[in-house]
Amino acid sequence: MKVPILISLIFVLLLSILILIPCSADDTQLGGTIQFYSSPSGAKIYVDGVYAGVTPLTLPNVAPGGRDIKITDEGYFDWYGLAGVPSGGVTNVVAYMIPTLFSPIPTSIGPTGMIIVITEPYGGTVYLDGRFKGTAPTTIENVPEGEHVVVVTYPAKPDYTAHVVVKSGTPAQVRVNLDTGEMDAEPTPAPGASSPGTVAVSSSPDKATVFINDEYYGSTPLALTLQKGEYDISLIKKNYNIWEKAVRVIPNKTIYLVANLVRSGEKVVQLPVVTPLKVKNTSNITKVQNISG
Repeated sequence: MKVPILISLIFVLLLSILILIPCSADDTQLGGTIQFYSSPSGAKIYVDGVYAGVTPLTLPNVAPGGRDIKITDEGYFDWYGLAGVPSGGVTNVVAYMIPTLFSPIPTSIGPTGMIIVITEPYGGTVYLDGRFKGTAPTTIENVPEGEHVVVVTYPAKPDYTAHVVVKSGTPAQVRVNLDTGEMDAEPTPAPGASSPGTVAVSSSPDKATVFINDEYYGSTPLALTLQKGEYDISLIKKNYNIWEKAVRVIPNKTIYLVANLVRSGEKVVQLPVVTPLKVKNTSNITKVQNISG
């Protein structure tokens, strides 16, 4: 009789151990950490509907799993996201806030103009009166006459804001150096001058040498402000085939050229000698803006 009782006790003991093992694992599971950032900073943070503080903020000991995140700030659209918190790990949440307090674009039909936005380096995100308008370099067309607000954002950089007065027939230009923080907003060209067009040239890979009508003008990515006319554009890069394109520049319009360069093996492409060369219509080139990063 003692043997069955002993076996029963051993069975109960083993069963208790099996039951307690999962509970012990749950009890020792480590919390995770969430690091919050926003542009601009100072935004309020809510985790699963509970207020947690303002950005920037490091929130430790968060239970592992998915967490609903809401980030708010006065004058900006609310930001929503889902943060996966690993046990003992760190999760970064970065919110780029989009402003809402700009006056809306008038819907009435009337005189319109355009705004050309160029950034250094290439790729700033452009908003007009709180509305997303693309990635620089970009031309915003059909903008009603009057004052407007242009905002340029770029990762890890502060936002840049310019108040631009738009006039019919006179394109306005906004140029932002994202490294130095310098911003220039001005009408271009002067009233009475013929309106230019813009050619934005980029390549894959970048840093290709750009020739306009056999004249050297820099390397990609590059934005050129050109007078009306026809131009021969060539891109040259070591170990890649020469890329060529003839374009017709139209006033107040932007032409986007994206060159996918094809490798030429180990063959080295010799750069042409800049001088002396035959130059075609270079007098039409009025301004060059290098937007290389």
